[in-house]
Amino acid sequence: MALALALAGPSPAAPLSVSATLGATSASLGELLEYTITVSAPPGSTTTLSALASALASAGIETVSTTAAAQAALQATTAATSAPGAAFLDPKPDSQRTSRVGDVDVTVRKWRVAPFALGPTEIAGARLRYTLPGGQPGELPIPAVPLQVGPVALPANMKPAEGQTFGVKPPVFIPIAATTRWGLAALIIAVGFLVALALWKPELFARLFGRRAGPPPPPRPAHVIALEALDVLVAEGLIQRGQVREYYGRLSEILRGYIDSRFGLRSLEATTDELTPILRRHEVLGKQWLEPLRKFLTTCDLAKFARHVPPQSVTDEATAFARQVVRETRPEEHPQQPAPSAPREVTAP
Repeated sequence: MALALALAGPSPAAPLSVSATLGATSASLGELLEYTITVSAPPGSTTTLSALASALASAGIETVSTTAAAQAALQATTAATSAPGAAFLDPKPDSQRTSRVGDVDVTVRKWRVAPFALGPTEIAGARLRYTLPGGQPGELPIPAVPLQVGPVALPANMKPAEGQTFGVKPPVFIPIAATTRWGLAALIIAVGFLVALALWKPELFARLFGRRAGPPPPPRPAHVIALEALDVLVAEGLIQRGQVREYYGRLSEILRGYIDSRFGLRSLEATTDELTPILRRHEVLGKQWLEPLRKFLTTCDLAKFARHVPPQSVTDEATAFARQVVRETRPEEHPQQPAPSAPREVTAP
C-alpha cells in the first residue's frame, strides 16, 4: 500500500479557480458598484461565463453600461428567472484583463452594476465554463456574493416622516421596433432635406409646395427703362467730376439699348458708320432722325475714344436729344389712326 502511494506521487492541484467580489457588502438603491470575476487557469485555457444575466436579474441588480439590446433582453427576462432552461443574453464586461502570475493566467472581468431592489440579496447562479489546454472541458459555479440594499440616503432637510420610505423604482425600458427606428430616421432625413431645399432654393421649394404662381408680370417698356436710366445718369454728376468719357459712353449705350429693345435691332454691336445704313435699310426710324442720330453718336465717340471734352452746352443738347428720341418714338398707349402730317424738324446736338 505505501509503495503504491509513493509511486503515484502527490495529488495534482486544482486546475482552475474562480472568485467574485462586489466591492461592498451594503449599498443604497441605485448606487454604482463594481462586480468583479477573477479566474485563475493554466496557460492556454479558455473560459466563458453563462447565466450571468439571470443571476443579476434574480438579485435585482442591473448593469449600467450594457448596450440597448442587452438591456432589453435583461429587462424582458427579469420576471422569468424561475423558468427552467431560459436563455439570457449575458452582458459583456466593461473591462477584461489577463496577466501571467507564476504558472497560471489570471483573467479579471469587471462590470458596473447598480441594485434596484430593497433588502438582502445575493448574486448567485452564474457559472464558469472552461476548456483546459489538453481539451478537457468543465464547469464551475461562480461563488455567490451577498449584498444588503437600503433606501437612498436623503439630505438632512429632506428626512422622511415616520414610517415613510422614498424608494426608487427601476427604470422602464421602452423597446422600439426596427421598422419604427427606420421610419423615424427616414422622417428626419426628409425633414432635413426640405429645410435645406427651402434655404438653398426657395423658389424651387415654393414651386413644389407653395401656391401656383400666376403669370409673370409683363416686361417694362423700353422707353420707361431708358428715361429712368437717363435720370440716373444726370443725377450722378459725372461731368462735374471730370468723368466726361464715362458719361458719354453710358449716354450712347442708353440710346442704343433703347433702339435695340424698341425696334429689335443690334445697334450695340455696330459702329456709328455701320448703324446709319442699318437704320436706313430697316426703316425703323423716320428719315428725319438719321442725320441727327449720326451726329449724336459721332459726338459720343469723340468723347469716348478721342478724349474730346465737349462744352457744357453740347452735353446738355446731347442729353436732351436722347430724351427726345425716346419720347417721340415710344409706342402710343392708346393707338389711333394717325392723321397725316408733315415730318417735324429735328435738331441734332
